[in-house]
Amino acid sequence: MLKKITYLLLGLLTCFYSTASKAQSIDSLLRALKTAKHDTTKLSLLAELSEQCEVNEIRKYSEQAIKTADLLLQNNLTQKNKNRVLTLKADAIGNIGYMYSKELDMAQAMSYYNKSLKIRLDINDKMGIANSYNNMALIYEYNGDAINTLSFLEKSLAIREEIGDSVGVANSLTNMGSVYDNTGDIPKALNCYSRSLKISEAINDKHTMAYALHNIASIYEVQNDLETALIYHKKSLKMHEESGDKFGVAYALNFIGYVYMYQKKLELSLETFEQALKMHEENNDKKGAAGAITGIGDVYFLQKKEAEGVAYYEKSIMLLKQIKDVLGVSNQLGNISLIYLKQGKTKLAFLCADSALIFSRKMGFPKLITKAEFACAKVDSALKNYSGAFAHYKQYIIYRDSINNEGTRKASVKNQLKYEFDKKEAVIKEQQEKEKLIAEEKNRFQKIIIACVLAGLLLVIIFAGFVLRSLRITRHQKILIEEKQKEILDSIHYAKRIQTSLLPSEKYLEKHLRKNN
Repeated sequence: MLKKITYLLLGLLTCFYSTASKAQSIDSLLRALKTAKHDTTKLSLLAELSEQCEVNEIRKYSEQAIKTADLLLQNNLTQKNKNRVLTLKADAIGNIGYMYSKELDMAQAMSYYNKSLKIRLDINDKMGIANSYNNMALIYEYNGDAINTLSFLEKSLAIREEIGDSVGVANSLTNMGSVYDNTGDIPKALNCYSRSLKISEAINDKHTMAYALHNIASIYEVQNDLETALIYHKKSLKMHEESGDKFGVAYALNFIGYVYMYQKKLELSLETFEQALKMHEENNDKKGAAGAITGIGDVYFLQKKEAEGVAYYEKSIMLLKQIKDVLGVSNQLGNISLIYLKQGKTKLAFLCADSALIFSRKMGFPKLITKAEFACAKVDSALKNYSGAFAHYKQYIIYRDSINNEGTRKASVKNQLKYEFDKKEAVIKEQQEKEKLIAEEKNRFQKIIIACVLAGLLLVIIFAGFVLRSLRITRHQKILIEEKQKEILDSIHYAKRIQTSLLPSEKYLEKHLRKNN
């Protein structure tokens, strides 16, 4: 019970936190659209309107955006401008898919998401591709296909990491955490939520931090660690306050009110719900107000004030009907029918139980159908319509068993997810081992090269030393030889001078020879 209430409220929070800012933005966009002169400007405004508007107006603005884009694409556009037009067209198509998902027509939603994805793949719009994968994952999640849900979320996460989209990475991790959470793998869920929180803290995105903190709190709620859950919810509340998110603050108070209720601190719980209700009313948030009013009704029932509790449940139903929240209405009617039956108001009990069954069958939620069938069986039995009671009880058993089988299926899915996770871990580990071996081989090769270079350098140094030594010896020998040559020449010159001084000259010899003749 803890988990279902928490997730329901989180869904409300995610959808309605920015309602007031949207209204202001839509007014300014509509004014700009009236004065826009160029189709490119109109396209941008229409695409933004399809993002910001309420669900029932998405088709109107999206189809106008698509038509305008098609007209622009008939012109001779540069590739850059063409890609921009196609990006906006893909966004508008994707928004129609979102509209169908809110109407629970998942087949049509997937069809439009695929059309949007095709355009984004053609122009390599990585941000858009990541968003498409994320949206398609949510369709698989609705259909209970946890394997494909996780697969598409991982694709989205990989692209967001590649392009450095930190906010997108944090959101992908949050969604992956929900898959693990829903399949009962709490450690992996908590790991994803914690990683999301760490990333949002690093970029100081208080809005994303607030939701990450709430998700972590919900884990501790399921584990019945209410003190720790309360700590994280209060941290989430603080982030909403610091970011100026009044809608987030109101929903955080709803969550805290339920934790106080589970702790049996009923007066504190009632005070918190009333504070939340006041803020929801100031924000004109009927869905949030319905959640707070339901909480107040729960507290009154725990205080044994059944009449007050029923009155608040009825107020909650009125608000939920106004915003056409069939899921919430069905859940509330099932609760009230059993209360009316206990009070002896069998006709009112029958009307509520029958309405709950109609709504729950329309929605196709097995757990709500199970609850409604049980209520109808009890009411028919009290009215002595035993054949009707037997028929409803039989359906109750069928749906109850299908839910039990769903539990078995989830256990199987959890094992499959674990297998897929372990397989991917093995692949990653093998890749890491290969990279490690390559790195080691590269390191060894580098060491060999360095050793060879050092050895070669050493040989060059030795050879250079040898050459220098040889040059010095040669130079020294040359000097010695030159000195010896000089000494020899000096000796020859000296001997010649002596010889010249001792021997008579040629003229002298010639003169005396003539005389003798």
